[in-house]
Amino acid sequence: KWLDRVREAVARGQRLKAVFFPKQVGQGKLSMEELSREKVDLWDNVGCGGSQKCELATLDRLQKQEGSKWDYDEVDVADFLGSEFTAGCPVYAKTKGEGGEEWRRGVLVRQKTRGTIGGRVSWLVRCQKTQETFETCDLRHASVSVEQIQEACGHDVLLEFLSDCLPGTEITAHEAARLPTGAQALRATIRISGIMELHSVRDSILNGDFERSFNEKLASKAPTWKVQVDKKRFFELYEDSLLALESLTPHQVQKLGEMQGVSHDIHLSAPAGAGKTFVAVQHVMDTICDRASGKIVYVAPNEALGLHFLRWLSTRVAAQSRKGDADLAAKIRHVFSRLRLLHQPYTHILAPSLDGDRIVRRQENIGPQDFQLVVCDESHSYLHNDSTVGKMIEDRIAARRRLLLSDESQSSAISHSYPEMQRVKLTEVVRSTKRIVAGAAAFQLHADTSETVTSLGTDGPPLKTFLFQLEEQGKKFDEYARQIVKAVVYIEQVFPGVALHRRVAILTPDKDFLDRLRPRLQTNLNQHFSHRSFRLESFVESLEVLPERVLRRSPQQTKKQESLVVDAMEQADGLEQMIVVCAGLDSAIQSSTEDLQTRAQLYRGITRAQLLAVVVNEHIPGGWLEFLGGVKYQDAALSYREADSPRVAEAARKRHQAALAQAAENPSRQDQAAAPHKQSGVEATQGTSSASPPKASSEPKAPAAVKTSSVWDTDSNSIPAPTELLFDPLPEVQRLPPISPEESEGQANNVASVAGED
Repeated sequence: KWLDRVREAVARGQRLKAVFFPKQVGQGKLSMEELSREKVDLWDNVGCGGSQKCELATLDRLQKQEGSKWDYDEVDVADFLGSEFTAGCPVYAKTKGEGGEEWRRGVLVRQKTRGTIGGRVSWLVRCQKTQETFETCDLRHASVSVEQIQEACGHDVLLEFLSDCLPGTEITAHEAARLPTGAQALRATIRISGIMELHSVRDSILNGDFERSFNEKLASKAPTWKVQVDKKRFFELYEDSLLALESLTPHQVQKLGEMQGVSHDIHLSAPAGAGKTFVAVQHVMDTICDRASGKIVYVAPNEALGLHFLRWLSTRVAAQSRKGDADLAAKIRHVFSRLRLLHQPYTHILAPSLDGDRIVRRQENIGPQDFQLVVCDESHSYLHNDSTVGKMIEDRIAARRRLLLSDESQSSAISHSYPEMQRVKLTEVVRSTKRIVAGAAAFQLHADTSETVTSLGTDGPPLKTFLFQLEEQGKKFDEYARQIVKAVVYIEQVFPGVALHRRVAILTPDKDFLDRLRPRLQTNLNQHFSHRSFRLESFVESLEVLPERVLRRSPQQTKKQESLVVDAMEQADGLEQMIVVCAGLDSAIQSSTEDLQTRAQLYRGITRAQLLAVVVNEHIPGGWLEFLGGVKYQDAALSYREADSPRVAEAARKRHQAALAQAAENPSRQDQAAAPHKQSGVEATQGTSSASPPKASSEPKAPAAVKTSSVWDTDSNSIPAPTELLFDPLPEVQRLPPISPEESEGQANNVASVAGED
């Protein structure tokens, strides 16, 4: 976009200006060749910023290639701003107010010869409202305003433009506004009727369709104007809307109706992404509203999921309160007072409360209490034959009703021990994209092919893989850190302009892997992203504070530091993130119960993602991911063949049956399914068990035929093409009978699936 605008300026005969830091005119410039050097520091605070250094290198190259029309003036920022902002001109200036920093309209008095604010260029401004004079370093023109766009187009025409560019939504109003950065904005109020419309708006903003379409229409009325979507602000609003959304899909309305008014226990089972926890939030809110007393116990496999549930409840309370409600914190505390939490190791009940905006938990002994409701989320992870948690809940927590939430595809247990109760099934994936659904289906189990499970998500971007050869086992975690940095660079490219603060989760197989990776990853992030400040935190750290906007705190986008979540897979159960990086989850197939854990981890990891899943793994001979070495990405629409999840899952079902058969022959190995994740790579294939894969023949074999996929983007892989595969879900897809393009288009809108995000 920058180059397009610069070309337009040059075509109009305008002279370009390059602005440098005070008293550093001409310094810090680099050639294209110098930019390509590995150790060049673009953000060295010499001359100009890193992106500006790249822009100047581009201009210098164009100057050599196309001549003097690309000449530009080099000016000091103080001189440039002095001519841009002259005494007496109307401005908006940032200053400190009662509620923190704010932008005030005023008149510029003069530019100070020497700024007193951190050595920066500063001005004296007289506030239009109070007539007081204050010093500031942050100015914006007040003479150019969004109101001019509104005047040029007319209110109704702008409303029509917005409606045309966001089909399927209702634009109820638009007005001039100002962002926290001081930039003027056109704020539109959009009424979202459901999750499908919300996903559609999100994708239109991300892929640039809305911005391109709106500017094309705007050019017909105001050709000198262009608008740009503030993606950082948009995603804050999107995330608020996602958690605050109360509108159920017709399918969820039907299933929730089956649960309402029921005096006995209910078991709600659903694939990942069907909204089990969403329905549970609604059920808990209804219970609190309908009954003035009585407490509810929320049972989860990890502490983070309990915090996520509390944050979700608080967002719903905020959404139901009027803006500026002084009693909002008290209302949230009241809801929390009705809740109790229980998670591993299941020894104490926790009473949640608020300390400012921080969620605090007080321990209570598990005693004989009469609870109104017990909600057991992710119950497949602890209600199985190898766990005593179910019996403990049954014996020690008396409740009038129980609500179980489960998805056996996420479990590595051989069998489960659910109590007898009414079964309600959700069969509609609402959170994840269709490509995440299709990719995760390769590792999915227990699909009931007699039931059609539909996906309401959009197609979304492909799943990205970084599969690499590990040359030295001693440098394993250094290499993982480098590969994950490549994944973060890719994420930047796919979502330009989007802040990654608490929108990326990096998942590891266990705590030992996490502890070894984390310091190396932090070092690599610091070295590669010198222009950004990334901080690594756990899920608990990211969730124990209420969302800033719930209690009307300052917005995230004013923060310079961005937090990325990095945690072990067991801490991610039941959680979701916009972007997920699965690191080191693969292991060699052993035809034993250990395979159940690897398959479950891959499925759970991928289905934590709402919008993009990335897989980073060393090459594991005989592993679950080895088939991706023989896959070539095809940039095409998602095909019905790849979206047919039960067919894709057939290979996982066969591996599951092989593992169960081996467990029946050798029952002592059954306990290993619940053991810590085994080591991957060379160490994982050195076992002597008879269940290990057969050794490859000494005769060289030709690589398997390359398959194409619109689900898996494998272009960044650096592993050899496989010759023999113990697991390959793609042949199952290829056995499908051919279908016509018309059939494909119709069926892709109603695909069978059992994956997604809770």
